[in-house]
Amino acid sequence: MKLKKVFEDLLNNKNEHIENCNSGKSFENKFKEICQKHGIEILNRDDNEIKKILEEIKEDILNDESDFLENKYNITGIVKEPYNTQSYPDFLLFTNDKIIPIEIKFTSKSLNKPMWNGSLPKMSGIYVFGKKGNNPDLTFFMGRDLLTNNERKKLKLFWDKIKKLQEEFEKELLEDEKFENKYGFDVYLRKTFNQNKKTNKIPNLNFFDKDLRKKHEQNVMDFLSKIN
Repeated sequence: MKLKKVFEDLLNNKNEHIENCNSGKSFENKFKEICQKHGIEILNRDDNEIKKILEEIKEDILNDESDFLENKYNITGIVKEPYNTQSYPDFLLFTNDKIIPIEIKFTSKSLNKPMWNGSLPKMSGIYVFGKKGNNPDLTFFMGRDLLTNNERKKLKLFWDKIKKLQEEFEKELLEDEKFENKYGFDVYLRKTFNQNKKTNKIPNLNFFDKDLRKKHEQNVMDFLSKIN
């Protein structure tokens, strides 16, 4: 399978692939080049047929808990930024059997874990993580290897509670006749997920750890070996 060759290329030529990348965008473009090198067609997201398919599968692709979708469409190839620049995933690959979201993570610093911002790793996502800094390197892993759906639900529940608390707080102030607030000040909470030792005293925080990356990378390769 062509996609397996892409990830073998990433493994075998890590230094070459990360060397000239100085941003997430350049790392995404490098991944696209590697896909083309191994014969994967770049599909146009603005093509009417592609647009229709992308809209049809969008809800499942963006669902944190969905498994990989079966490809019931008569297309193969890869779409870059299927749901626009800032949205997950960076790439959507249509193989003969499956539809595979691929997310690119990149840091220009010597960080050993990705930044997740407002999203948790998704069950059906394959993540490629590259770093520059003093020790340039790249690795890849599957979202389902990082969190179970039960863990994911508990983490997301926190923000559901915070949202409800914020709505109650705003309603309370709005109905408080003594609270004039002539300039409309409000509270703003930015939804962010991070990895640290606050909920686990011995977490895996180094994605470049020799044994950890070997397990993660092998799981991706084993999965791709079964894909046509």
